[in-house]
Amino acid sequence: GFGSIDQKVNERQQEIRRSYDLSTSVELGKFIPKSIGISLPVYYNVSEGRITQRYNPLDPDVELNDLIKDKSLDKTYRDSIARRTETYTKRRTLTFTNVRKLPSKNKKKSHFYDISNWSFTYAYTENFLRDYSIEFDTRKSHRGGISYNFTNNPKNYKPFSKAKWAKKKSLKFIKDFNFYLMPKQLSFNTTFDRQYAERQNRNNTGFDFELPTYYQKNFTWNRTYSLKYDITKSLKFSFQATNNALVGEPQGRVDKRYKDEYNQFKDSVMASLTQFGLNTQYHHSSDINYTLPFSKFRPLNWINSSASYTGGYDWKRAPIGADTLGHTIQNSNTLSLNTQFNLTKLYNKVPYLKAVNARANKRKPPKNKKKKNKNKSDNANKADDDKQNKPDPKAQAKILKLEKKLKKLNAKKKKLAKKIGAIVQKHNDGKLTEEEAKPKLDELNAKQKELDKEIKAINKELKKLKKNNKRKKQKHLLDPFFNILMSVKNVSGTYTQTNGTQLPGYRFTTYMMGYDQSFSAPGLNFIMGVQDPTFPLTAARNNWLQDNTSLLYSYNNTFTENMNIRATVQPMKSLRINLTATRNYAENLTRQFFWNDSLPTPDYDFSSPPAITGNFSMSYYSLPTAFSKDNKDDYSNPVFTQFLENRVTISQILGEQNPNSLGLVNGYYDGYGETQQEVLIHSFITTYSGKDATEANTKSFLTYIPKPNWRVTYDGLSKIPLFQQWFRKITISHGYRSTLNVSSFVYNLNYLQQNGMPASRDINNNFVPKFQINTVSISEQFSPLINVDVTMKNSLMAKVELKRDRNVSLSVSNSQITEVRGKEFVIGTGYKFKN
Repeated sequence: GFGSIDQKVNERQQEIRRSYDLSTSVELGKFIPKSIGISLPVYYNVSEGRITQRYNPLDPDVELNDLIKDKSLDKTYRDSIARRTETYTKRRTLTFTNVRKLPSKNKKKSHFYDISNWSFTYAYTENFLRDYSIEFDTRKSHRGGISYNFTNNPKNYKPFSKAKWAKKKSLKFIKDFNFYLMPKQLSFNTTFDRQYAERQNRNNTGFDFELPTYYQKNFTWNRTYSLKYDITKSLKFSFQATNNALVGEPQGRVDKRYKDEYNQFKDSVMASLTQFGLNTQYHHSSDINYTLPFSKFRPLNWINSSASYTGGYDWKRAPIGADTLGHTIQNSNTLSLNTQFNLTKLYNKVPYLKAVNARANKRKPPKNKKKKNKNKSDNANKADDDKQNKPDPKAQAKILKLEKKLKKLNAKKKKLAKKIGAIVQKHNDGKLTEEEAKPKLDELNAKQKELDKEIKAINKELKKLKKNNKRKKQKHLLDPFFNILMSVKNVSGTYTQTNGTQLPGYRFTTYMMGYDQSFSAPGLNFIMGVQDPTFPLTAARNNWLQDNTSLLYSYNNTFTENMNIRATVQPMKSLRINLTATRNYAENLTRQFFWNDSLPTPDYDFSSPPAITGNFSMSYYSLPTAFSKDNKDDYSNPVFTQFLENRVTISQILGEQNPNSLGLVNGYYDGYGETQQEVLIHSFITTYSGKDATEANTKSFLTYIPKPNWRVTYDGLSKIPLFQQWFRKITISHGYRSTLNVSSFVYNLNYLQQNGMPASRDINNNFVPKFQINTVSISEQFSPLINVDVTMKNSLMAKVELKRDRNVSLSVSNSQITEVRGKEFVIGTGYKFKN
């Protein structure tokens, strides 16, 4: 037989395989005139295979070929053996996928009634198998679907866009008011999936009897609906629904040769289809998204905020034939708020701060460009410098003009002085009489006075202009100060709250939109996801639940809350600090109830206390104790020693707050001993965060405010000339992240309070806390503590990184603290090949 060279003889193939596989895919729409525009893709596949064993499966010591060729045996028997021992498979598939009418190319607008919105799909698969142990195994699958999808581009209406009175910027929110009358998308899909199988095992016992035939059926009908409607540009609504149903069929075979049975099958299926099948599961969700109109108000257009609400509803059928157990309904909602504060846009509302930002963001000209490009860049940079660094370009031009004029006037004055001197000299030499010299001197002196007056005025104006110019230039000296004040560039936050309710034992099935046939249960609020703590009572009083004394129902309510705050701080262009703060809280409430028919008036009993569990985590700050070291002599840890001492202080604070405590007993306050849960937890959190125990926050951890974590990146070294000759880029980074975790907490059923404070005690005479907490931990990472990443001029890259981490865990059950520290040093190098 066939096999690899390293296989033994008995490991090689011991059968003969024969098979073929044909498949084709044709677009029959190509045979239809293009003017009709039909898409009709068809796929067909047929395959057949036969496997003949070397040895008779019914008698492995005999070769099958020898048995079939043994003419001493009856030919009918030999043919029967050949057929029975052969493994025969056949598969046929026929598929029509997305058959539809194509939209017209010349059509500009689509309508909801267009036939091109519809599409059809059908797939048929048949598998047949027989071998020495199976007489026949036939499996047939019919899957068909009808889809409708209408995508619209509705007209937006702005009734006040052309109103003259609404053109003011302060009335922009009225001018931009808009709405849509038509939905954006409408879709529907229905899918039928019928699976049918017949199987009969072969009788190889030697006794003459026929084994029974087994039938397996599954006929499902799934329907989905979707609607998207933009009420306005900022308010959007969507709705999706899914309904899963089971189409009823009678038991037994389905064969057209048996008319009575087949007619019964058709009647049963048609009756079930007219009732839209037997619903097994229903789900819908509705979403509302709203963008708050801060952009319409100029003082607030630096704020971007959006809110969304998602409400969901689910109905699940009880096991078929066990409707007395009741069905299960549940709903949920998610409220989300996303807000971003663009503080740079806020700063730029002040003209001077806008100029400071412009100067800070000014780019220097590149040094490695060609001379032509460099000159262009220099000219652009010079123009930018004239615009940003010079306070007033017009004033500067006026100063230059006046200085040029002053120079000419001084030259003219000098010439006049020479002329006056020459006339005086001639008069002294007797060449001019006094009568001849005086008129000339008077004329020249008059001109000199006019020049002096004009020069004085120009000097006065120049002095004023230069003074103002100097004062404005001096304002640039304050740019670093204002850059630090404006270092917070962006702050954003996300808040998400999710609620859910699950209630078993529901009496009714779904009819439409999750309602029962009377459209009263389970109520509009419930199907829209609204949470009501008293809903089980409402359902019981309205007779919406099954009255089954043998069942213990469990009502479940979930609540999660997530908050994430991010901020970007950039005190200088090369220094960037990313701050993050997170808070996560989850709670699960379970309450059991049952139908009590032993009461004078039978009713549901909700007297059992609820079981509440949850977990909590938030970003924290534990840096003050991050680098503490153990004592090498006795392996003691100063932080742990401080924790032991802080228990006394925390016990005192808690004891003084609780009037039920009887005061100081053996160094600790009554009810707050050294292993009491609140004493341990508050001492642990206070100590490992480096705080003074006298200032400890002894309130519930649910009141804690998350602390910021950070990541710092600096790339300014690559801009220093000393480094530029060697390095193309130098980046230094540092990151710190710390998380406080309360892994799980459980509501303490033994908790009692008096005067608003704990009053019940445990076997150690300590006060029982409201929540039983197993573990509190602090997880801290310096990722990295320091990282230096450089790229040299020759494209050689290098990286040096140091990481540290610490995990400190307090186990309340055994009063034990576990601390695990880690350190990682990374060195890397690489080379970047240029194309």
